[in-house]
Amino acid sequence: NEALDTHELIKIKFIEFKEKAHKTVIAERIEADTGAVMAGLIGHTAIFYRAHKDPEKRRIQIPS
Repeated sequence: NEALDTHELIKIKFIEFKEKAHKTVIAERIEADTGAVMAGLIGHTAIFYRAHKDPEKRRIQIPS
C-alpha cells in the first residue's frame, strides 16, 4: 500500500511461483487487498496501478 501511495505504479516479481495459475491467484489477492488493478503480467513480473487519492499528487494520467 505504501509503495502504491508513493508511486501509483509498481512491479512485483514472482520468484517462488513460476506457474501462471499461482501468479494469477496471488495477483488477484493483491488486487483485492490493495484496491489496485493489475495492468499487466509479463513473464514473472506483475504490474499494478492505483491512482493516488489526492488528484494533485497523481503522477500518471490515464487517457480517457
